Amino acid sequence: MDAGWSAGRFWPRWVMESNFGLGGITFYTYPPLGYWAGALLHRITGLDIPGTLALAVMLWRLVFLLGCYLWLRRHVAPGAALAAAAPAALLPYPAVVNPWIRFAYAEVAGAAILPFLLLALERVAESRDGRGLPALALAFAALAMTHLPTCALVAHLAPLYAWAYAGPRAALRVLGGGVAGAGLAACFVLPAMGLLRDANSEGLEDGTWEGSLFLYGLPRGDSGWIQFLLIIWSAAALAGLGTLAFRHLGGEAARGPLGRAALLLLAVSAALMTVVTLPLWVVLPQLRSIDFPGGRPPC
Repeated sequence: MDAGWSAGRFWPRWVMESNFGLGGITFYTYPPLGYWAGALLHRITGLDIPGTLALAVMLWRLVFLLGCYLWLRRHVAPGAALAAAAPAALLPYPAVVNPWIRFAYAEVAGAAILPFLLLALERVAESRDGRGLPALALAFAALAMTHLPTCALVAHLAPLYAWAYAGPRAALRVLGGGVAGAGLAACFVLPAMGLLRDANSEGLEDGTWEGSLFLYGLPRGDSGWIQFLLIIWSAAALAGLGTLAFRHLGGEAARGPLGRAALLLLAVSAALMTVVTLPLWVVLPQLRSIDFPGGRPPC
């Protein structure tokens, strides 16, 4: 991306440096927003590329934690919000797996947008006149331009969360915000969705799904992959226990709309990790075309 900027190409969709100099469709199918931020940070700080990426990951993580605090602050006192947001820094997948094991930079950046999307979603769900729709559409567009697989999963989960939070009309408003966000990001979404079936292997026939969906089959592969799956499944179990503890110990906030929506989000996210939802992955083209079902909770 930085080399493209130096050559006067703000959005270098075709990357000649990939595939041994033959070029590739990297930024046709991979969202550019996180890399725009990284290229800008590189020019501001003057750091080398590894140093810039390390700093960018740290800043995205701080943005994520700030968003968690601001979202929780809507429901509980500042001290409780800070205490509840702090464990988000220790979640294994966003804190260890993505930035250190996989170095999934775009996914780290996309995770930073999620709590702000929740903020916008709840404001739209609570309003009766749709005043929060522009902010929600911008949040959806930013997520689509940062990490498309996360956005596709969230687009399916967000209306369910809104329905549990404030009823069916809220779900319809949130669905409208998602459609508006897709329109704002259409310059990327349309070409990406058209090319991703050819660019990404779906993995249904090669065993990838069997190794990713819980209860599809026994874990197989090298010890690193099995350890990775165990970490994710353990983290999902801890998230479930934490949600149930919040439901019983969280007082008024847990018994209200937030408690209902959080429980539904947890249940659906957990189901997406298991073989129970295999028909959805097979039938829905918007899920099949972006990635194979990973062993991680979308929330």
